[in-house]
Amino acid sequence: MHRLPEGVVDPILKTVSFFHKDRKLVASHDFACHPMSYYGEGRVSADFCGLARRRRQKQEPNCTHLYFNGCGGNIGAVKYNDGSKKMRRILTDRMLAGIVQSEQNPDPQPIQSLTWETHDILPPSNDRFDEEQIMTRISDPLSIETGHRIQPPGCVERHSEFRLRSVRYM
Repeated sequence: MHRLPEGVVDPILKTVSFFHKDRKLVASHDFACHPMSYYGEGRVSADFCGLARRRRQKQEPNCTHLYFNGCGGNIGAVKYNDGSKKMRRILTDRMLAGIVQSEQNPDPQPIQSLTWETHDILPPSNDRFDEEQIMTRISDPLSIETGHRIQPPGCVERHSEFRLRSVRYM
C-alpha cells in the first residue's frame, strides 16, 4: 500500500479565522478526509480529526476552534494508516501539525459583507431499510442502557453488528 501512488487527496488543510482587533476569536478548519484510523469497534467518533481539533482547542482556550470535514467519503488516510491503534496518535499529530501550519501568517481582511447559505438536499432513500423497524430497535431502552448488541436490518451482510454505547439528546 505504501508503495502505491498517493491517490485522491486534499493537499491543503484550510483555515478561516475571525478576529476582533488582534484577538483571534474563532478558527474554522476544513479538510476533505474520511477520518478513520482503526475500525471494527462500532463506535462513532470524530477520530483523529476531532482529536487534533480538541488538542488545538486546549492550546488556544480563548479561541473557539471548529473543524469541518469536507466531502471525503473516498479520501482516507489509507496510504498512511495500517489500521492499528497506534496510528491514531500519529494521524492526530499530523492533523494537528496541519491545523497549526494553516494558521501561520494570517492575512486579516475587514469583512465587507457576510452571507450564509444552506441548501437542503434529500438523497433518495434505500428500499433495503425499513424506517419503522430501525426506529423500534434504536428506541429500545434496554438496548441503549445496557449496550446490548443491535443488528441493524440489511446494513451489511457480514460483520454488521455494532455496539451502541451511548445516545445523547439535545
